[in-house]
Amino acid sequence: MQSKTSCFNLTLLRKNVIRFSPLWIVYSAAWFVAMPLLLGMQLSSDWPPELNDVIQILGAFMTSAGPVVACLYGVAVAMAVFSYLYSARSVSLMHSLPIRRSGLFLTNYISGLLFFVVPNLILCGITACVTLVGHVFCPGMLLAWLLGLTAMELFFYSFAVFCAMFTGNLLALPVFYGVLNVLAFVLWWSISMFLEPFLYGFSMTDRAAVVEWLTPLARLYDSVSVVWNYNAADYSFSTASLHGIPVLVIYAAAGIVFAVLAYAAYRRRRSESAGDIVSVRWAKVLFRYGVALTAALTIGQGLYGLVFMNSRLSGVPVRLVCMIVVGAVGFLVAQMLLQKSFRVVKKSLRGSVVCAAVILLVALG
Repeated sequence: MQSKTSCFNLTLLRKNVIRFSPLWIVYSAAWFVAMPLLLGMQLSSDWPPELNDVIQILGAFMTSAGPVVACLYGVAVAMAVFSYLYSARSVSLMHSLPIRRSGLFLTNYISGLLFFVVPNLILCGITACVTLVGHVFCPGMLLAWLLGLTAMELFFYSFAVFCAMFTGNLLALPVFYGVLNVLAFVLWWSISMFLEPFLYGFSMTDRAAVVEWLTPLARLYDSVSVVWNYNAADYSFSTASLHGIPVLVIYAAAGIVFAVLAYAAYRRRRSESAGDIVSVRWAKVLFRYGVALTAALTIGQGLYGLVFMNSRLSGVPVRLVCMIVVGAVGFLVAQMLLQKSFRVVKKSLRGSVVCAAVILLVALG
């Protein structure tokens, strides 16, 4: 029999769908209870909601619950379909199969897509039937819910897959994913607090646009909303429109970009990195110094604010000492995580000195 190397495996797709069925079943059940079931019960009551009420309910589900659900469900799906990467035995087995790495990535990535695209389509159809029976059919808002929620889930899921390619530890994936989702805001706040003692009259102002774009949850909640058009003739709300469609399109496009980058990283990923906190060599350097400097800016300044700010020892020198000490501890902890050993004090001295020098140079500058 002639052997072939497959670029897509339908058997693996079916196995993923069956193996991780509790994930998409719980997701589908939660949305089913929240939308068609509750809407059906309200429409069958003595005081059924009107069309505007149903539009408001659907819009609220998409704009209020949608971003959080997409953020949490995206990382859960990524952890499930790429869970084999975090065990040496399972990754060796998967990479020994007659499937190209492109086929493995494509099959698993599409499996994750199906976990939210298919339930969303089915739930949208069921809700449409319920609203048709209740004479409150609103195709525009149903389509907005479907496309808006799917766009958000596409971004968060692809970003979680991208994060999954840079770690070999399953528990580290949600940590990296959560930190990177809020890192821009945390750094903006920390740097603003760091600059206040040095720049006379400087104070924290509104977030820059780039900070908002790099904090997806904040950007989605600020930009995506359902706006009612007010009819001044009879003092009523006439129609509703979804604001923030360009933001959803941009994040969906960013999700596609993250998927392509994740594929490129997966092709170069070493199977031996299973179990490592960081699976890419160049990212280990970034991890060490990133953890150290971020800890210095956040925990170091927080320690100064809690202990020394209102005491006689308050001042810029003490703030810098707190940051340098916490930065050194952060570098030591990062080195321990990477080396999986507590005997890393000597190896961490050089990195701690470099972090202290960076903090001092920035302060002097």
